[in-house]
Amino acid sequence: MSTLNKLHRRLGFAKAADLRWFLLPTIPMLIFILLRLPIVSVKGYMCNPFNERAAPGECYWHTLPWSRYQIGIYLHLWSVFPATLIAILQFVPAIRTRRIGVHRFLGYICWILGITAAVTALMICDRSFGGSMATKLATSILAAMCFLGHYKAYKAVKSYHLDKHREWMLRTWIWMGGILTMRPLMVLMALTISFLVRQDIRFNAVLPCPQVFYMLTNGEDIGISNAKPDFFTTYGFECSPALGMMSTPSTVLARPNMSPLGGFEAILADARATIGANLISRRTDFRAAALDLSFGPAFLLGIAINAIIVEWYLRKTSNEAQRLQKLGAIKRKLVERKKEVNSEKLDEHPYKQSVRLPEPERLRSNVLLLK
Repeated sequence: MSTLNKLHRRLGFAKAADLRWFLLPTIPMLIFILLRLPIVSVKGYMCNPFNERAAPGECYWHTLPWSRYQIGIYLHLWSVFPATLIAILQFVPAIRTRRIGVHRFLGYICWILGITAAVTALMICDRSFGGSMATKLATSILAAMCFLGHYKAYKAVKSYHLDKHREWMLRTWIWMGGILTMRPLMVLMALTISFLVRQDIRFNAVLPCPQVFYMLTNGEDIGISNAKPDFFTTYGFECSPALGMMSTPSTVLARPNMSPLGGFEAILADARATIGANLISRRTDFRAAALDLSFGPAFLLGIAINAIIVEWYLRKTSNEAQRLQKLGAIKRKLVERKKEVNSEKLDEHPYKQSVRLPEPERLRSNVLLLK
């Protein structure tokens, strides 16, 4: 307890309780960032077939060269992690009260990175974890909340309503923390689906055939060769075109058919495969289907939970809001007084304006003032 008391004074918190409320969302967010930091190396982490923590099938879209998915995922990851770290520092009172210049500079960087993270999330949401309607809806809602929060916070600080600025920045970043809250919810939902599958209640996901082919032929089964089905045997009816369609532009891959009849097998780019969902299965396609089904609903629920948490947090830390409200009122009075003084000086000396006149006109103005 004594260590906590010393720490809260050094960090600028008025009470040790305020520091505890600050650490409550901060520690889980820091742990999440440190654990997920390797994902910044998309090829080394997300596309590593021996990495059991990587989401199955997601690497397919991020390896398409110079596609909006590849560009979007890199920009998203490179912006969201530093933005979150800067945001945590911004809420430390010692920085925003004793180092106002640093706080302002980091704030602009944080806004740029936060907006970039929201825009790039919209770029890739139609493919992330299946790109379901729930996923697109959750991403769009969170991006709109991010834009609204940043706008309101910027407007508040420019009018010296410091309490409102703090409230909107807290709302924005705890809303965005919904992506952290949804992770355990997603796994819980996927496990629930897997349990219901054992009770003969089936859940199916629909995935693009090229992505399924990538999962089953590029080592994403983590070396379990006996659990890897032949793609054309399992999904050939849904993903392979008829023989007369082999020359169509939508065909993305063809290979020799090993059957006695010979011929070729191909995949249609716009075809989709129906896959049973089961997270505890050894098959990659089943696990990918379970995560894709649970991602969107978990995302929406995570946003809702964090929206409730931030309002509760703001009520628990109302003393800081009251302090900033008084400080903002003092600053607004000082600004208004400064404007009045400048206006009075301008009335007394109408020729002393900020507009820079040509040299002859300035000389003539000085002569008139001397008279």
